[in-house]
Amino acid sequence: GYKKGQQYAIDLGVKVANTDSELLQSMLTELLSYSGSNSNLFEFGEGCAEGTHNNQELLTLTISALEEIPEKERNINFLCGQIKHLSTVNISFTNTFLDKFMDHPELKKYFILVQLSYVIDQDAIARILRALKENTSPVWMYRNLACGRSHEPILDDQLCEILDLIWKQQDGQAVAIEILSMRFHGLKQNQH
Repeated sequence: GYKKGQQYAIDLGVKVANTDSELLQSMLTELLSYSGSNSNLFEFGEGCAEGTHNNQELLTLTISALEEIPEKERNINFLCGQIKHLSTVNISFTNTFLDKFMDHPELKKYFILVQLSYVIDQDAIARILRALKENTSPVWMYRNLACGRSHEPILDDQLCEILDLIWKQQDGQAVAIEILSMRFHGLKQNQH
């Protein structure tokens, strides 16, 4: 049921973006401020990115809508789904978008969550290091590096640098320990 619901959300996103862009535009504020759980907004965003004829325009509309939503009401799952899809079809465009997103005055705090929407590569690692040095995202958000095996593509020496930067931030010790714990757990799993 769960996987079927995710695929349905992707298919619906493709169809809406491909056939009724005005409907999608009218829904953006509601999609980006949805507070329910298990909404498949990530997958719907992924499908919309796949179905749209102009990803640059859809991202611009998404960012504009997010800017208008009060901070406490923002839900970035739709944007994260878009980025996941874009990373598979145009990594250069994705990297350019994320480089600019890191400097967005209102939305940069969500950078690490958006960055972790797809498998980490060397460009992503460089951005994560920069974000940590500039305190772009709250340190607790980096806890997501421990989830879903996100940390696995990061080389040990790079992970040490990331963990050191996290450790040095206020309340960063618990986050660093959690990431390191998951790294050790993954290494233990790979030995068996």
